[in-house]
Amino acid sequence: MTQIPHPNDIVYTSDNRKIPFREIAADKEVIFEGGLWRLQDKFPHKTIEIKGEKETKEFVLLNQLPNSGEFIQFYNATQVGKGCYGKFLTEKTTAVLAKCGTFWGYGDTADLARGMVLSNAAKTPNLNILKTIRDYVPEK
Repeated sequence: MTQIPHPNDIVYTSDNRKIPFREIAADKEVIFEGGLWRLQDKFPHKTIEIKGEKETKEFVLLNQLPNSGEFIQFYNATQVGKGCYGKFLTEKTTAVLAKCGTFWGYGDTADLARGMVLSNAAKTPNLNILKTIRDYVPEK
């Protein structure tokens, strides 16, 4: 069931203000969360969503790492959290992201991120990327 606000309903903000719904600008996002109408804070950063085995995580890129190559690029990133008032940057700033073509992976280290991105890329039916992966990964 979708909640429909009444013009006199109170909307709560992240800075503890209470505003009647009728005074909220039309371009603002308000959601019904935890039994209250809450004004969503604008998130000023561009994000990247990466689907993992168990969950999808969202990140903000910080900088490209020097160990990036032509085939795989590595980045430091901050994980994005979601609260009652919208998205926020988490305390975890040590995530490493790996990018291979259009595929992304994440991990606490470059090796973990590389493993995830190669695993994600290997699941695609694109034969060109599979050949490149086989050329890139050393035989044991």
